[in-house]
Amino acid sequence: MARAVAARDAAAVLVYLWREVGLSRRDLAQLCDVDPSTVTRAVNGQGGLSNPRRAAEVLERLGAPQSRHPVAPAPEPSGLQELLGDHASDQTIARLEHHVTELATAYVSQHHTQLTGPLHQAREHALDLLRRGTRPRHTRDLLVLLGTVELLLGYAAHDAGQSATARAHLADADTCATHAEHRSLLSWVAGTRALVADRHSTSEATELATRAQALTHGPHSWVRVSAITARAAARRGDAPAAQAGLEHLLTASPNALSADPDSEDLSVRHGGLFVFSPAKASYYAGATLALLGDADGALAYASTAVQTYEAGPASHRSYGDLTLAQVDVITAHLMRGDPAGTHEAITHLERIAQSSPGHIHQLQQALRTCRDVVANSPLSSVEKRQLTRALNRVGVRWHT
Repeated sequence: MARAVAARDAAAVLVYLWREVGLSRRDLAQLCDVDPSTVTRAVNGQGGLSNPRRAAEVLERLGAPQSRHPVAPAPEPSGLQELLGDHASDQTIARLEHHVTELATAYVSQHHTQLTGPLHQAREHALDLLRRGTRPRHTRDLLVLLGTVELLLGYAAHDAGQSATARAHLADADTCATHAEHRSLLSWVAGTRALVADRHSTSEATELATRAQALTHGPHSWVRVSAITARAAARRGDAPAAQAGLEHLLTASPNALSADPDSEDLSVRHGGLFVFSPAKASYYAGATLALLGDADGALAYASTAVQTYEAGPASHRSYGDLTLAQVDVITAHLMRGDPAGTHEAITHLERIAQSSPGHIHQLQQALRTCRDVVANSPLSSVEKRQLTRALNRVGVRWHT
């Protein structure tokens, strides 16, 4: 009894008075001014007097001497349980990841305007889950998914010719990748920044591509950065750097693409747009050689890209790359001074236009470049006028 009082264990005191003194539970409840159920729980070892202040009041009513140590007040609610709440189950994360995979896959063959709405919806869903709070592993998954969606939105803005918007989305994607410490997402964002800058004949694209090369890459991302680096160097007239990058792309890409990537790699996690296919490698090689003025090489690789895309399943057919590769075929024929081959290639481009889900902004720039090549080609004035009209007709078709 004395030890229980000294320990300020009100429940133990009640048990002693009930068992040893013989007081009934009702008597104890009246003496202590508590509900009988509280006494019952204490006697049965089920708690009931865990609050230090309430226990001190019971001991005081029983006549126990006051403790030499003041009773500490009950702690204020911390809200920790609410703070650590998880509003994203494994199933929720899995469904969102599956949806992002569907969007990444659809982006290969569908027009970006068809996917912008669903991408923004997926973005808001991920943001809402993050705002409501999730456990750490779910938070990382959501950051990677949100960053992937921002990356796809950056692609869409780039294809629409909205460079500033593309850069803003890529900045948010980079933030997500950095916080999640996700190397694959970081590498794809870095490569895409170089891709966006590559539409201009400045050193920015080469500088961004060089920075991207310093990162850790999965096989597909690494080959992609090599391709972007080669084309960017060719666009700004740096033939040695372009040739070196092109050799790197063509000799190393087969081995790189056959390697087993990490499960965290976006090419494995989502596939679709994050797969750098052999057809895409041929397209980049053709584009680089066209910029370098190598008509025969450009024609060979661009034609291979077109044939590979057209022979493959529609779901794997990048209509943007297919279109631009065919423009490179036209450019190569022009550089060779081949009007018949050029007319045939333009007719082929018109057929592509008829089955294409839409155009990308880069096409108009490519057609303008073609018209410049026509003006400087070794063709007669009549042939130049005919080819220019044919190219204009293709450009109008994609806008109607």
